[in-house]
Amino acid sequence: MPLSRLPEIGAWLWVAATFAGVLVGGSVAWHFIHRNLQRWAKASPGHWDDVLVEWLTAPARVLVVMSAVVVASNVAPHGIGQHPLSTYAQKIAGVLLVFWTLDRGLRTAMSSRALDGRLRGPSRVLIATVGRAVILAMGGLIVLDTVGISITPILASLGVGSVAVALAAQDTLSNLFSGFYVLLDEPIRVGDLVEIEGGFMGVVQRVGWRSTRLLVGGTNTAVIPNSKLATARLINYNMPDTRTIFSVSLSVARQADLDAVERETLQVARDVMNRTPGALAGFEPVLRFTGFADSGISFNVALGAAEHGGQDLLRHEFLKAIQRRYQKVGIEVPYPQRTLHVNGAEKRALT
Repeated sequence: MPLSRLPEIGAWLWVAATFAGVLVGGSVAWHFIHRNLQRWAKASPGHWDDVLVEWLTAPARVLVVMSAVVVASNVAPHGIGQHPLSTYAQKIAGVLLVFWTLDRGLRTAMSSRALDGRLRGPSRVLIATVGRAVILAMGGLIVLDTVGISITPILASLGVGSVAVALAAQDTLSNLFSGFYVLLDEPIRVGDLVEIEGGFMGVVQRVGWRSTRLLVGGTNTAVIPNSKLATARLINYNMPDTRTIFSVSLSVARQADLDAVERETLQVARDVMNRTPGALAGFEPVLRFTGFADSGISFNVALGAAEHGGQDLLRHEFLKAIQRRYQKVGIEVPYPQRTLHVNGAEKRALT
């Protein structure tokens, strides 16, 4: 080997030693920091500190390797560390590391159990998708600017193109942003029984970005654009829970003993609640007289169902049972009546 090459070999050995030294030193330092962060996270009662530790682990290791490469390149012979290509590579690597760290942090946060009960699956997917798109777009633009490519024409083109697309696809974008609202605000969820203004009632099958699908009547599917759903009045029978309190309207003759009516009606209501599937366990029926109707005294009986779909069977069984009880104890359910006065003589006409 020529003696003239010995200094160059020594220089490259120094580069390798520098790389190894920085890599080992950085790894030891990160191991110490990481171990203390894990202890702190375990001792803390919250969950976000665990998310923070998980988020930083991989980027920190990559940062240690990149630091070793940068330091080693700066001590390399022939000015490799100051070469334009090396400078661009270091800048690009730094930008990519920053935006990769942001992207990883977003994905880690969206998959964390710290958000359980606050954001459901569709909302997490939506936020993660939109957030990643924004991060990647910003990262790409900054990389182009770093290598000397002007991004001003790109931004101008994107602005003009966005206006054109917005004008050409107003309905689609309206449904899209309404879908964002539905997924984030969660007025309805998959599996909920809902009633929407316009007469639609059904179980939510799917909440998409353009439309929402309801299972109507157990066999048919209603497709509702999200723009209509976002502005419509609706009732969600599953929020805050599935329990449903409903009333049955009845009436008795004016001459009836109201105490007896109340006693017999509540006894029938309790019996029906105890033996009918779908009744709300532990619910005590309530009777309230509401006024003098045209042909008798009207009142409402409140019953409870474990879910909205169970009230039809409860009402069905209650009406059958109350008719049998009234016939048995002699409580009269009145027919519509009118009293007419003709030439001073009173006549009663049934209508």
